[in-house]
Amino acid sequence: MNDPNIILALDKDGNEITAQNVNEWLLARNKLKLSDFFYDRFHGRYLKPFDYCDEKYIREYKSGFAIMTSCCLLY
Repeated sequence: MNDPNIILALDKDGNEITAQNVNEWLLARNKLKLSDFFYDRFHGRYLKPFDYCDEKYIREYKSGFAIMTSCCLLY
């Protein structure tokens, strides 16, 4: 990657995961860190948006199509 400081995801504690972090984990073959990174990235992009807390939001904005497409991307 051209910019090692680019933020790719946030971990479960809200810490930034940068391209440099991922490159270091790849070089060290750190499977645990890499699997956590993939989980955090996919969870934040494809699962978290459907964690509805507000009844009005569920009633007016819930999108079955968006849920279906996210499920297809994760399959």
